[in-house]
Amino acid sequence: MALAKIVKFGAKLGLFGGAIYLTTANGVWGNNSEQSIKSLQKFGENVDAHLGGSYLTQVKVPSVELNLSEKWNYGVSKSLDFMADVPEKVTTGCKNGINYVADQWK
Repeated sequence: MALAKIVKFGAKLGLFGGAIYLTTANGVWGNNSEQSIKSLQKFGENVDAHLGGSYLTQVKVPSVELNLSEKWNYGVSKSLDFMADVPEKVTTGCKNGINYVADQWK
């Protein structure tokens, strides 16, 4: 029983390690995003060629457009809006809580 668990764990670890090794060797995890996308597409074509079908080439690569300044400004804006609304929300929540307790005592 314990041997089966060890073999199962070893197989999973081997598959995970092999996937990491293959994607790293093919340049998927590079510093340049364009090179990574091209490498990922090439990797998918190679896998499909070995499997004899079109499994990974049908998967569309998502476009990544990340504007950090907009994300940062949005986060700061939402944080400041939250902080501005805290006193009103706390006051409203306390009044509702007091009214609820008062209604329970009736």
